[in-house]
Amino acid sequence: MSASRALFEGSGVVVLAAEGDRAGMLLGASAAVALGVPLLIGADGDGVAEPVLAELDRLGTTTVLAVGDAAPAPGSGSGSPSSSPSGEDLRVIGVAADPGALAEVLGRDLAETEPVAEDADVAAVAALDPAEPAALRPEDGGAAQEDGEGIADGELPGVEGGEPLESTLVLATGDPDGLAGVATARAAGARVLVTDGATDPRASEELISALAEDDAEHVVALGAAFGEEAGLDWKLETAATGTQLPGGGQVLFPGKMLVALYGHPGTGALGVMGEQPLEAAIERARAHAAPTSRSSTPPSCRRSRSSPPSRRRPRDRTATTRPRPTRSSCGRGSRRPGRRGCTWCSTSSRAGRTSSPRPSSTAPCWSCRTSGSPWTPNGGWGRTRCT
Repeated sequence: MSASRALFEGSGVVVLAAEGDRAGMLLGASAAVALGVPLLIGADGDGVAEPVLAELDRLGTTTVLAVGDAAPAPGSGSGSPSSSPSGEDLRVIGVAADPGALAEVLGRDLAETEPVAEDADVAAVAALDPAEPAALRPEDGGAAQEDGEGIADGELPGVEGGEPLESTLVLATGDPDGLAGVATARAAGARVLVTDGATDPRASEELISALAEDDAEHVVALGAAFGEEAGLDWKLETAATGTQLPGGGQVLFPGKMLVALYGHPGTGALGVMGEQPLEAAIERARAHAAPTSRSSTPPSCRRSRSSPPSRRRPRDRTATTRPRPTRSSCGRGSRRPGRRGCTWCSTSSRAGRTSSPRPSSTAPCWSCRTSGSPWTPNGGWGRTRCT
């Protein structure tokens, strides 16, 4: 009902539909757009919800067109009056959720449309054109009514529509709860743009283009999801500039993956970015990004790097467990794994293997260093071996 309060000051006729009645809501939206009157949800065959009655009273409504399950129950008499909070009587006209019955009540032809998929209700309503009325029906809609069945006995009064709100743009996330609001907006002549769940206008390429190209004087964000978007006013102003990043939109994340060349444009010594002129570097970055653009869902965390091959010798990573320290051949002391081994004790503990003695550049084992072996002037240990 927020759309009705924002876009309509008054309306002598209002369309009602029952919540959960998909066929009735789609056909009620068709009727509301064709008549140029609000669509309200919150009625059934036994009565009307209090908030809806309050809105009917504010609008000054005198006639209600109840579609589908919102129509009065059989035997209650279509066209019977109902009381509003102000005490004024409302004339209720009930009609079945059938295109033929609705066209009979409206007194005009309704164009046939393709059945609406279950998740496309809001988009279908947003596409309705008041100048070319059409009857929406769900894919799982029931069989058509027999001739004369479901047609109301009452007759709708003439509806004087106001000036279309062509300078107003209404944003909708596509949530099914916003169907009545979207229908009301289209009935008022406002343009409706469905953002497919996005609440940040900077993230929608279509919305940025619409705000930049259209001369919308007023923007109405429909739905509670927009109310939770912090800074919506300045985000709309930013989107209205029309400036977009490569790939569309004005925000990097989520939904995008960055592919970059490292370095500096002035020199190739700092990376591949400077190995060619600036324009060529841009083309090189695009070439690297091309394979990733084929995926509709980019990885959430991935880095793509272009770098020259490393000159370092690859490390041996075949060992899966850390070897234990090995004892020297002389029976004294031990060596930590990974060192070359004792010069005098032909022990090499690298990965647990034994090798021949190495030159004096390799340090002796702990046992040889603490056994009193003499230190020679040339900087190496003497030739005295462990005993």
